[in-house]
Amino acid sequence: MVKNPPIINELKKALEDLPETWSRQTNYMDNITHFIYSIHSYGELCKEMDAEKFDANQRAYTIHRWFNTEISILHEQLFIKHGAEGASFDVNKMQHTDCYIQGKPFDIKSTVYPSRCTPIDPDELDTREKRNELIRWFYHNQSRGQRYCFNNRIFIVCCGDSVIERNSLKLDYSQVELKVKAYMKYLLDGGKVNELNVSAENGEMHRVKSELILIKPYATKLCESPEELTCPKCGSHYDLKVSTVRATKGSIVRECASCGNIEKI
Repeated sequence: MVKNPPIINELKKALEDLPETWSRQTNYMDNITHFIYSIHSYGELCKEMDAEKFDANQRAYTIHRWFNTEISILHEQLFIKHGAEGASFDVNKMQHTDCYIQGKPFDIKSTVYPSRCTPIDPDELDTREKRNELIRWFYHNQSRGQRYCFNNRIFIVCCGDSVIERNSLKLDYSQVELKVKAYMKYLLDGGKVNELNVSAENGEMHRVKSELILIKPYATKLCESPEELTCPKCGSHYDLKVSTVRATKGSIVRECASCGNIEKI
């Protein structure tokens, strides 16, 4: 069993106070909450917010930002642990590259399935077209200001029935590591990162490398004979590391964590 890093306990404390809504990202709010990068416990964060005399809106923004920042660091480290090359980090500069994969810079985004994205059901992301549609949604609805860019991105997307469940899944460290490890193995074995065109607000087209890693509230199960079962798309063995068996819309499906292929069983 994967052992949770100590910061997970601090993030669980923050999760209890995490408001379901918070104000949209702005450069101003980022600037007044810049201190989050030097804080690594929820108690310290609360003391700093008290010292700054933050109002309710500012506190909500700060808790969300600290929570998401620490989650992102955890998830970025998993990519590096399983074969990606680390990138230098400067707390005083806007960071658009978290690691290098196959020699290319990537931004790792840990996020939740967007409730506003109603045209795409998270249980129907079984084709490349639908997965690319969601990727484009994330690029089109990204933060503006200094964070706005079209770098290569891998989205770790937590899917659930509520805001609380989706945010809680960010702390499912075991599932995240299993799926990151499987995806990195797929790439290190010669697999290619998905590529697509994404348009900016001004109509300019960007060619990006991007993929989704879906984290879901379903138990990962060991297949009865994993050595005899392989993904028909990428050839990965269906075992504890790469296979999720779950029920969806009355059917039982097996999802390959390496390439995202879904087949009914």
